[in-house]
Amino acid sequence: MMATRHINRSAVRKAMIHDMAIEILEEIYAGVSDGSIENHPKFSLRLGRDPRKLQFINSMPAYLPLKGYAGIKWVSMNSENSLRDMPAVMGMIVLNDPDSGYPLAVMDGGFISSWRTGMTAGMCAYYFADRDSRVLSVIGPGENNFHALEYLLPRMPRLTTVHIIGQRRERARRFARQFAERFRPIAFPVADDVSVLAASDIVLVSTHTRQSLLDGVRLKEGACVVGTNGFLDLGTRFLSQIDLIVYDQRRAVLKRLGELGSVDLSLFDSIELGEAIAQGGVRRRKQRILAIPVGLAVIDLAIAAHVYENAANEYAFDYQS
Repeated sequence: MMATRHINRSAVRKAMIHDMAIEILEEIYAGVSDGSIENHPKFSLRLGRDPRKLQFINSMPAYLPLKGYAGIKWVSMNSENSLRDMPAVMGMIVLNDPDSGYPLAVMDGGFISSWRTGMTAGMCAYYFADRDSRVLSVIGPGENNFHALEYLLPRMPRLTTVHIIGQRRERARRFARQFAERFRPIAFPVADDVSVLAASDIVLVSTHTRQSLLDGVRLKEGACVVGTNGFLDLGTRFLSQIDLIVYDQRRAVLKRLGELGSVDLSLFDSIELGEAIAQGGVRRRKQRILAIPVGLAVIDLAIAAHVYENAANEYAFDYQS
């Protein structure tokens, strides 16, 4: 008799082998870009009526025939959840046997989503920013940017300063302290506003606000900006400064941001992250670069399969009984 395994958030964290999961990300991104791996589009279900709030649920099906898995991630976003003492992003992943359709596992998708989002942001900065970058600014001291720095800081040895910008100063201080001891002599000052961006080589933005945070900011020549929420918190007026746009998948980004009523991105010079991974990086010293990964279902499925193969087989049930 087959059994369906239940893998909660703590078990997901324990099962992930960090370096191996990063290799999986790079492999899948490169495969999506060269056409050897197919990514299926996500469907977004809008919730609520207040346009100022981020409130939706995404359905993200995926199939990896070479690895022998299919599945779906059902993930919600609500920018007001902090008022309920709940995470802004919550989700579940169902992993299926593609031959029989049997659900092999039901697991937490929130940690996988945040980890993939942050690691992808870090990869975008690593593969496109100047390796001699000295100043990095983080807008949004949350889980996504935590994972982005976990990826990026060990790989950027010339960094001297990481500015932390957040709505709540004490939270920004706590975020900074998580890195200050481990990555000396880098300084992690808490900044009061976005004025520090003018001297930043790398800017990581991941917030739950709908403010246009970069409109009115003059970016440094050669700066690399990574935004994980499209233009919802970036704004669009700053785009006149951008020379190159980076996608995780061009088709997915154009569809997703087109649905949100954003600018015509087809007018910009662009490249996919997987192309840069295959080339070992793309660095154009004087160009201002914007990376706007939207998240690919096939990436989450690949990480979920990795978790399933490494998780302890503690909780299993026959869902048909």
